[in-house]
Amino acid sequence: MTLVALDLSTPAEMRGRWAAFAAICATRGWAGSCFAEPGRWHYDDGGGNWADLRLLGDRAVLIGNDHEYSDTYFRAAAEYFGEPETDLLAGAPDWWAPPAEAAAAAGEWVGLVYGFDGGWSRAPTRSPTGSAASGCPR
Repeated sequence: MTLVALDLSTPAEMRGRWAAFAAICATRGWAGSCFAEPGRWHYDDGGGNWADLRLLGDRAVLIGNDHEYSDTYFRAAAEYFGEPETDLLAGAPDWWAPPAEAAAAAGEWVGLVYGFDGGWSRAPTRSPTGSAASGCPR
């Protein structure tokens, strides 16, 4: 299967915006909603939209869920919502799976999995995979 190319900013381009947004959230008292730690940048709006950018050297995996716009259902989310499961890893390199599987195993609804290896891509699916989470800095 051929992956679908996406037009998203590189992790290096996202870094400053993500940091600025995290600073604003911390100033407002929402430090847990947007932060960075080694190997992981996290965003969560507290209402079902979330994203994790997992940094893997020169590569990255963006996983998350946008409950307003995503029509994809990965692992337990498919059963919970009574929808067919979307294989968000179809045709993807093996290194995409651990962050997505870990998030699903931790009880997170996963509606998007994007991989970065010089450019962003996603698995081909019949449904759109939503945006990179509504408030996520692009």
